[in-house]
Amino acid sequence: MKKSSLLAVIITVIAFTMSSSCDDDGGGNSDTINNTSNNTNNTVNLTRENVLRACLMRDGCNILPLGYVSQCLENYDEQAVHLRQDIWSKIYSCVLTATNCTEIRACFGNGEPPQSCDVNTSAGHCDGDTAYVCDAFDNTLYAYDCSASGMTCVQGADGIPHCTKSECNPATSTPECDGDIMTVCDANGYEDITDCAQKDLNCIMVQTRSGENVPACLEPGEQCKPDEFEDSCDGNTLVVCLYGATSRIDCTKLAGQKRCQQDDTGARCVAQGTECEVQDETCLDDFVARLCRDGYIMDVDCRDLGFRRCVGQGPAKIGAHCTNN
Repeated sequence: MKKSSLLAVIITVIAFTMSSSCDDDGGGNSDTINNTSNNTNNTVNLTRENVLRACLMRDGCNILPLGYVSQCLENYDEQAVHLRQDIWSKIYSCVLTATNCTEIRACFGNGEPPQSCDVNTSAGHCDGDTAYVCDAFDNTLYAYDCSASGMTCVQGADGIPHCTKSECNPATSTPECDGDIMTVCDANGYEDITDCAQKDLNCIMVQTRSGENVPACLEPGEQCKPDEFEDSCDGNTLVVCLYGATSRIDCTKLAGQKRCQQDDTGARCVAQGTECEVQDETCLDDFVARLCRDGYIMDVDCRDLGFRRCVGQGPAKIGAHCTNN
């Protein structure tokens, strides 16, 4: 696999625009859910199992639903690369201590139930350090406390509120490395931040072919030609060619639990376990949701989270979703 396999390592930012929220009168679960999942963790240091349980509870209340709930954990890992994971840790800590869907919904509304909005009129707004983002799918205004990650809210030229370090001018701002933190001014006027250390790489200034100095996440080694180089695994270390030099990425140091895998399609960092993949998620019976955590099977009884049963989504019965319906 050539340079394109770098995409398997570089974790992309997730937009704050999400999907539908809990509906007290419709498919939502606003009644008491009698949560018994030992949810006593109110800090940002959540176990991966607890994060996945919080995702299952969120999904059970029709808040930001996914086809496969297990994807939620991957999304949580991605936020670490952009220094925004603590924002979600605060939300999930709130979810885990909630006793009903109304309370869970308030976790996504800065303590109040999210309000309705019209994305065609406004993409949202900033209120101090809180980003209120209008979701295009269900026209619901979700709140994200940027200060939980030491950030502030900036509404850029695209009109979408972002959690970032500061506002910037793309015409005058200089991309830079601050230790292993790579900072680039987005075209919309907010700082795009990447923690290279989360990729087991360093932030290094490099010169492009046009002579421009730009920051990049890499670990320069021997010279190489990207168009000719084949990415490979050296144990659990992924060896790639970046900016004309080899970089070694220890997959075990990436967010989540990872290993290096090399096959006919190339080399990349993948989930550590081999018991399952995200798309294997299913309901074992009427009550137990079988999820996939870092390639390992994780079974959760929906009744332990306060829900009545486990169901698949849509006619195809995709994934495993707790519900009170």
